[in-house]
Amino acid sequence: MQLAADKKELFSTIRHELRTPLNHIIGYSELLAEEASPELPASFHESLQQIHHHGRAMLGFINEIFDENKSDQERESSLNSSSETGKSVTEIVSFAEKLKAQVIQLNKPELVEDIHKIHSAALSLLSLIEKNLLISLSEPTVKSRARARKGGPSKAKKMPDAVATHFLGKILVIDDDKANRDLLARRLRNQGHKVFTSGSATEALKQITPDAFDILLVDVVMPGLSGIDFLMKLKEDDELRHIPIILISGMDDWDVLIQCIEQGAEDYLTKPFDPVLLKARIGSCLEKKYLRDQEHRVMLALKKSQERLAGELNEAARYVRSLLPLPLRTGVLIDHHLVPSSQLGGDAYGYHWVDNTHLCIYLIDICGHGVGAALLSSSIVNVLRAHSLPANFLDPAAILSALNLSFPMDQHNNMYFTAWYGVFDSRRNILSFASGGHPPALLVQKKDETVVSTPLTTRGPVVGGFPESKFSNSETRIEAGDHLYVFSDGVYEIQRPDGSWCKLQDLTAFVTSSYLEGKSSLEPILAFLKKERGIETFEDDVSLMECRFDLKPES
Repeated sequence: MQLAADKKELFSTIRHELRTPLNHIIGYSELLAEEASPELPASFHESLQQIHHHGRAMLGFINEIFDENKSDQERESSLNSSSETGKSVTEIVSFAEKLKAQVIQLNKPELVEDIHKIHSAALSLLSLIEKNLLISLSEPTVKSRARARKGGPSKAKKMPDAVATHFLGKILVIDDDKANRDLLARRLRNQGHKVFTSGSATEALKQITPDAFDILLVDVVMPGLSGIDFLMKLKEDDELRHIPIILISGMDDWDVLIQCIEQGAEDYLTKPFDPVLLKARIGSCLEKKYLRDQEHRVMLALKKSQERLAGELNEAARYVRSLLPLPLRTGVLIDHHLVPSSQLGGDAYGYHWVDNTHLCIYLIDICGHGVGAALLSSSIVNVLRAHSLPANFLDPAAILSALNLSFPMDQHNNMYFTAWYGVFDSRRNILSFASGGHPPALLVQKKDETVVSTPLTTRGPVVGGFPESKFSNSETRIEAGDHLYVFSDGVYEIQRPDGSWCKLQDLTAFVTSSYLEGKSSLEPILAFLKKERGIETFEDDVSLMECRFDLKPES
């Protein structure tokens, strides 16, 4: 009767020991299968399915073998007929190793922790199989196992080591017991790690620097500074808190375990150590540290790259700003303002005297933002400034036609642009102009004590879209005191805080009402735009030129 009771207790304990890692293997493989992105390679999902399949098969086998209602002969028969049992566990380890390597290669750090739990559970299961499955289940064995659990000797067949960890590191062992300290250090050195030791937590603090060790193995119960106090002290230090700490103890105390984890311990191990479990925990800890260090290196590289890119963008932005003309203060008074929506925008403009009597005024708006748009707009402005188009620069329509043929979108990353180009003849006081898909310029004049705004536009498509596009000219007379506003659509296409949109009519009404003869309206207009927007930044580039005509009487 006592033997039957011992057998029942033994089988119950073994089932519990073996089910724990199996529950991890099955549970985490199911969670990963549910949560993993379908975009992951098919081999990833197939490996998960294999892990789950072997885990389920192993669970059924364990329930059958350690069913106390079965006879010893039935259990021996089941054990002898299940030659695939050990293979199932090694398959789980193999597939877990394959998944770990795959997610690291795919740069999926968010999956590593769950896969590592499967791998650690499989290694733990291998160790438990060595103790519980690959030996005879006869009554003498049950007696010897019962004695072993009470402290008696027990012999078990030596199993091959599980798949060795590929992560080796520098480990500091902190334990006040010299024998424990030396035993653990020896075991870790045999695994290939570089090991250092310290007899107290207080002395260890003097050895620790941010890069000195990869893991700290710390005994919980020590005189002076305890392991938990040591853990809390390191976690309060910003330079040292990143070092992983595994606490070790001879007590199997759930409350102590919870306290250690809550204080930031990476893991918790109880003495005496299971060699396979120790190896798995150290490997897991080193792997996570390796991934964190790799992530940190990537972040540093990314930060340096961003800083370098920001410097280059600043340099490019300074170049774009250098292309903007200085304010004009002779005959025609011109002021301007540019607010790019990002560091580099797609708007560019300019003005210059073609000869002694003709002033050309132009604004370009590229369909997009960023470096590409800024490069294209800068190229166009440079071409206009250098008069390097095969066209008459006093003929606005001819200039737009030449730009259309010189900058086709299929040769410039599918970017087209809108443009407004005007030529003011100061001898005749005539403004000729043409537009290609661009918002009208506004000519604000005072007539019979009434201020009126006239849109200046011509029918024409976007520039660079089609080689056969045609553009036309128009002209208007300029009087002394007139104001001309040339702008991009970002000046009036502004979304207000309430979700409504400012329109061209709203801008026209404000420009008309703010007209002051001989004085600039640029600052009031910019204040109006910011008020409409509700914040200082804009969704699109804001480009605005104001030309005030200080004319002499015709000769």
